[in-house]
Amino acid sequence: MTCDMHIHTTNSDGLLDNCEILEECKKRNLKYFSITDHDCVDFYFSEQANKLIEDYDFNVIVGCEFVARVGGQAIEILGYGINKHKAKEYLDKFGVKQNQMNEIRKEFVPSVFKKFGIDFDFNVKPSEYINNNMLYSMIESIKQNPKALALVNAENSELLESSNSFIRKGLNNPKSVFYLSPYDIYPTHTKIIDLIHELGGIASLAHPYQYGDNMNYVLTEVIKAGIDGIECYHFTTINNDIKDYSKKDILLNFCKQNNLIATGGSDFHYLHMRPKNQLNELNIPLSVYNNIKNLIDNKHKKTLIKIHQSMK
Repeated sequence: MTCDMHIHTTNSDGLLDNCEILEECKKRNLKYFSITDHDCVDFYFSEQANKLIEDYDFNVIVGCEFVARVGGQAIEILGYGINKHKAKEYLDKFGVKQNQMNEIRKEFVPSVFKKFGIDFDFNVKPSEYINNNMLYSMIESIKQNPKALALVNAENSELLESSNSFIRKGLNNPKSVFYLSPYDIYPTHTKIIDLIHELGGIASLAHPYQYGDNMNYVLTEVIKAGIDGIECYHFTTINNDIKDYSKKDILLNFCKQNNLIATGGSDFHYLHMRPKNQLNELNIPLSVYNNIKNLIDNKHKKTLIKIHQSMK
């Protein structure tokens, strides 16, 4: 048996809705998982979704991928086993919404091109399968603007591979001309880790290798802040095509050395992603799910003991 602890829906930036994602899980024989939308737990309040979870006998841990920052580096932290009611109360007030980020990016990116004397707007609609996603509109517009395309390729030709590449290697990369500072947008990593713990959950750093040269700095800082785990199984750490698992093994050893649990997930967004980004394609062992659940259960037991002792 396997698990997948990092999945997105239309509640954030995925393209399958609550029921569609569960039908896809059933199709792929995935019974142990977590839905981890960006700064959103609305999936867990869907009556239809909860009914399907029961009907299909799924084992689901409440999850959320919180956006945060370590200094000037934007990061994401997965929260598992959180109280969905308290989480929703916080996120509805303070969460960084996808449409909010899109508006910020829509204002910011043209200003970067303007610095280089390039007039730029998002006038190209992307293909239907990517659901008119703003970032893809941006990428398609750049590709059709020779001056903009030349500027992007001069920095890093991989920027336009996907919306994820444009975010990770451009907008969130302090060394890029497209760098968008997170200081006035994202809460600190310490605040988010503390919040996840206050919500009764455990915190795991998502996809460390996507932080590039800042990975070691990020790992050091989140450990200081009390992180519980690291996402070791992810499409950025597993290359099944050439049987290269060295990055995964480095992170697994790091977890052992620092008494952290290893988490993992496909980071699934939509069905047209590369095969290794698909649901249940990384063969993540069920022990990952069990270790997360056991740590959550132990945390809750300790909380109950403290409550009981305080009442004496």
